[in-house]
Amino acid sequence: MYSFRQISSSDYIDVEMMLYGKGFYNSQINSTGRPFLSPVIELLIQRSAGTKSPAEVEKEINSLRSEDVRADFDRYIYGNSVSQQYALSLRGGSNMMAWALSAGFDNNSSSLDETYKRTNLRFHHNLKPLKDLQITTGIYFTRSNTGSGKPSFSSMSFKAGGAVHPYASLADEQGNSLALAKTYRQSYIETAGAGKLLDWKYYPLEDYKHNTNIINLQDVIANLGINYKLFDGFNADLKYQYNRQQTEGRNLQDEESYFAREMVNLYTQINPSTGAITYKVPRGSVLDTKNALLDAHQVRGQFTYDRNWKAHALTLLAGSEIRHAQNNANVQRVYGYNQNILTRGNVDFTNPYPHFITGSSDLIPDLSGMNETVNNFVSFYGNGAYTWQDRYTVSLSARKDASNLFGLKTNDKWNPLWSAGLSWAISREEFYKWDRLPYLKLRASYGFSGNIDPQKSALTTIEFVSGISPYTLSPYSRFNNYANPSLTWETSRMVNIGLDFMAVNNRLTGSLEYYTKKGSNLFGNSSLDYTSGINSVIRNVASMKGSGADLTLNSLNVDSKFKWSSHLNLSYNRDEVTAYYLANRVGSNFVGAVPRIAGIEGKPVFSIFSYRWAGLDPTTGDPMGYVDGTRTKDYTRLTGNSTLIEHLNYHGPALPRWFGSVGNTWTWNNISLSARLTFKAGHYFRRSSIQYFTLFNNNKGHADFNVRWQTPGDESRTTVPSMTYPLSSLRDNFYGNSEVLVEKADHVRFQYLNLGYALNKSQWKSLPVKNLNLFLNINNLGVLWTANKSGIDPEYGNDTFTLLPAKTLTFGLRTNL
Repeated sequence: MYSFRQISSSDYIDVEMMLYGKGFYNSQINSTGRPFLSPVIELLIQRSAGTKSPAEVEKEINSLRSEDVRADFDRYIYGNSVSQQYALSLRGGSNMMAWALSAGFDNNSSSLDETYKRTNLRFHHNLKPLKDLQITTGIYFTRSNTGSGKPSFSSMSFKAGGAVHPYASLADEQGNSLALAKTYRQSYIETAGAGKLLDWKYYPLEDYKHNTNIINLQDVIANLGINYKLFDGFNADLKYQYNRQQTEGRNLQDEESYFAREMVNLYTQINPSTGAITYKVPRGSVLDTKNALLDAHQVRGQFTYDRNWKAHALTLLAGSEIRHAQNNANVQRVYGYNQNILTRGNVDFTNPYPHFITGSSDLIPDLSGMNETVNNFVSFYGNGAYTWQDRYTVSLSARKDASNLFGLKTNDKWNPLWSAGLSWAISREEFYKWDRLPYLKLRASYGFSGNIDPQKSALTTIEFVSGISPYTLSPYSRFNNYANPSLTWETSRMVNIGLDFMAVNNRLTGSLEYYTKKGSNLFGNSSLDYTSGINSVIRNVASMKGSGADLTLNSLNVDSKFKWSSHLNLSYNRDEVTAYYLANRVGSNFVGAVPRIAGIEGKPVFSIFSYRWAGLDPTTGDPMGYVDGTRTKDYTRLTGNSTLIEHLNYHGPALPRWFGSVGNTWTWNNISLSARLTFKAGHYFRRSSIQYFTLFNNNKGHADFNVRWQTPGDESRTTVPSMTYPLSSLRDNFYGNSEVLVEKADHVRFQYLNLGYALNKSQWKSLPVKNLNLFLNINNLGVLWTANKSGIDPEYGNDTFTLLPAKTLTFGLRTNL
């Protein structure tokens, strides 16, 4: 929990007290919407109103300074995750008939008590009724169940978009759950409705018990294959696959849940004369259900020819594949649900009703809806390979794919794809005499591949929305896609050259590959005439290129009673945008906490840009930047439309250029020990820091607040700006996206350590099974080295409230009967 780089409770309280004195909360205090205010602000209001003395308020506030909500989350919310996996495989048969049966069961519980259970069953049958006829059948069954658990730190919010305040307490000293205000002021909800409303408090340690979100999935895949040998080397093959996947989601928020109580209260009407209560949202549970069904059929027919004679070998294949997939989904919300007698309340979704707090008229939320999609794919394909003297091989493959998603014309629906390859077994040549490397093979390939996005369409599509418009009080629809008749497949061209090698006695094996890739007709935003009513559509307007290399090495360093082997994976990748339509080149479009597609020609697809940093003002602690080479604090110019992409600082790619892993395995007798390190390098990330806007408005404060500039001279020890009031969001924006927060993301991670012990019946005669393997695995051991001076894990460094992955300890047993 303490990996959250959160502002301290005492610092946060000081900020609240400063803001209260400046009148920052006056609009919220006087708002008819009664928005949530923290306990400290409520105490300060009571001090101002004279209902509590300054001494009492100071004492209560000081008692809150030592509280840390992370401690309560650590004690009451987060725990240890437990994962269990079981598997069993059986097989048998004869020359005419063979079968295999396998089963698996997973039972997992997360650190938040979320549950996941999965059962897998697989049966495969192979029948050979005739010499040249083979029939295969198979069925794969999966059933899974996912259940909700406790709320995470980031999911527990107070007021719109606000995090839980740092000094909140979830339980008292005896561990009893405490009530907190969540959306509206505590002082208001305690008296609202004169006792006629439902309890409007939020109980964090109890509420999750009244929220049950379950997702059940059942997936069945059935296969049938028929293979007939027409004559020597020539086979006909027909395969059929049926897939049916059914998903049932059920989110029950019972009548004791905060959500259900709030929904009832918000639309409750109390007659001021008689005190009679009318519930426009009936009392009871709120049930949301979602059912989805995938029904897919796939048929593939192909002919194969495989023949070897003298110095020649020939393999040919040709076939066709057809796929039809239909998705159906429906969602529904029920108010006033009683799960004991299976009844529901009646709700009027067509007329607006007054909001209990604001008095404004709102429609009661209706989440009901239905969806259906149909996707059809057709492919024709063929490939062949010819080998001479077991040294030289040439191969060629081609396919033509079609989809109902593209083009108004038949020709636009089809996409021809092909590839060709060559290989040369150099070590089989007579002139090759290098005994230390008895195997050496060179290979190369060139080809095209295609890609589609099922969400895109060449035609205008409209979604008819369930319910009515809050503006017209009548049914309505909205556009999902706009007419795009020129939409076609994305295409990638790839060249690959590889070298495979092996030393004597397999002491060293590996491969080295180099590739180049060029993507064309890639999807990207394209502007439209603004008089059309929309700004842009997705079209085939972008292109990119990339190149890289992969090295794989496996070595047997020591081969005796004690064995030591090593494994190295090393990859390099470089990508570059070659064409992309940019609606504008304003710099603010290319910065942000999360890397986005830059679309700058000559730069990586995901690039890190930043505002140029000129340090802190020595007299005020304000962050400064450069405009036309001059230091300035004009944040409107620094972050506005006059600052273009050309004025930003380019650091490098957001994705690693270099990545890989190194592993070692040591074996002695029956004991083995394995360890693996992973590494990434050549990229950058933007670390998080204090943002005063989110601190003031959303309760989200960063620990960097403690090292902010406070007095002249601090600029020599810190780059964190001073806290100012009134707040300037442009000032925050400049600092948060300046180069001072960009760090190198190079790092080395200790991924896992595995200890194993193996026994077999030849060593231990009384062993009731053929062999037995025991293992202990420790995963996510942490970062060993980072290039950034802050020691931040770059994989999780751009979010203040990201919980680092926990270390996992796994015990396992494998046996063969």
